[in-house]
Amino acid sequence: MNSPQIPDIATRERSIANLRQTRREIAEFNRELAEIEAQLDRELYAQKLVRIGKSVPTV
Repeated sequence: MNSPQIPDIATRERSIANLRQTRREIAEFNRELAEIEAQLDRELYAQKLVRIGKSVPTV
């Protein structure tokens, strides 16, 4: 039965660099997603204010 082999130093360094780059890309994606979510929240809030304003009778 084959036992697992520890990769050589160059392979490990390349893998670590790739993992770090992927982590940065995911962090950037999550930041962009949070911005989109905040924008949607603002738009929904504005829509609710418009609906409330139309439904409240003026005195």
